[in-house]
Amino acid sequence: MKRSYSMRYFSPLLLISILFLPFVSPAAEPQRMCRLEGIVHDRPETREVLVLPANRDLLVSDYVVLPVEAGKFHGEIPIPVQPEVYQLVFREEIDEGDPKPVYFIPDKGTLRFQLYPSERHTENQVSGKGENKKLQALVAQRNRIFSSYDRITAGLYGKKLSPTYYTARFIELDSLLRNTFSEGGSLSGDLITEYNRMIQDSSCMTPSGLDAIREIDSLYEQSQKALYAYIERNPSIGAYYLVRTDFNTTRPLLRTLAATAYTELFRKRYAEHPYTSDIETMISARGVVPGSHVPDFTAPDIYGRIHRLSEEINGKVALINLWASWCAPSRNNGSAAIPLYYRFKNRGFTVVSVARERDDLSFARAQEEDRYPWLCLIDLKGENRIWERYGAPLDGGMQVLVDEKGTILAINPTIRELLDLLNKKLPPNIPKR
Repeated sequence: MKRSYSMRYFSPLLLISILFLPFVSPAAEPQRMCRLEGIVHDRPETREVLVLPANRDLLVSDYVVLPVEAGKFHGEIPIPVQPEVYQLVFREEIDEGDPKPVYFIPDKGTLRFQLYPSERHTENQVSGKGENKKLQALVAQRNRIFSSYDRITAGLYGKKLSPTYYTARFIELDSLLRNTFSEGGSLSGDLITEYNRMIQDSSCMTPSGLDAIREIDSLYEQSQKALYAYIERNPSIGAYYLVRTDFNTTRPLLRTLAATAYTELFRKRYAEHPYTSDIETMISARGVVPGSHVPDFTAPDIYGRIHRLSEEINGKVALINLWASWCAPSRNNGSAAIPLYYRFKNRGFTVVSVARERDDLSFARAQEEDRYPWLCLIDLKGENRIWERYGAPLDGGMQVLVDEKGTILAINPTIRELLDLLNKKLPPNIPKR
């Protein structure tokens, strides 16, 4: 017969001794580490390489720094719980604004890198087995498929713009922007607006440039179709990262290819993976359009006090300004809105800014320099993913104007458009008697 026990069969002394037995937890399993060893060829200027997950933004995320001495580097990084693509980036390429990451998947044992100058980045090699071997095969296949495309675009999208392809005015503006931003300066909103308009309406291009663009677009579509055919035959976590990267593109064909691959190949297979969460956030952000309700969020101010957006803007026409200390265009857009804030704040208008930053210090310095007179919040290291939830480009910021009910009126309106909308939506400013 099976025995049953109740507490009345334990003596008080025995019960006390049980309650006060020392608690012994099982030994914590040590963090698995991946060792990285690399040789850097023909790059005497390289002093360090940076390592971080590939789906993290280098401008705001933490990363591991590996010093390069005598053309060699080594170090260890934790192996993530689920297979995940990481990126290794040369510091000088970041400073030049043209990083070419080397992708790999951390795994047990040692990964060995053979790395070359930027113009020879297709020669980079990474050892590895399993998913990492699949990733390197995907990278090699991509390089083969896009070799013709990359060769043509190198002449069109080089660091120095060619007058064969670009108008004199656009070359002048591009040079001015690059020089000003590299020195930490800022430009007027009018120049930024002109620069962006020339890109949007293609007036930045010469006839030869437009012909080259059409040729490139055709070759690009052929290459992408070939690459996604390869992915369909060879699904892997590395391929899933590429799909995640392509998912939020503005190119219709690529968006369709990525969405199909996500639905048919990866969504169920990697239901709990961070890339799936990233893509679902992107899907939600596509609903951030005029006429929809603005996404709510909470974020701290510089003093750590938590604010909820819906409470701050309730009953007011509001501009949500997504900016960053390292993003000159977004800071210029914010500064351009200051006169409008003072003009309309007594008529029911407010502004809430959210800075996407790596640290509090950069946020505080930029806020002091720009002197924003409204509530400024911070999304430290992008932990709240506010920019992603709004679909804001991670290198450009975003402005969203909403009415008193939180309905979106406009996304990235110009100052002229802001002025017209505020005059239309807000009551006239009647002087007090």
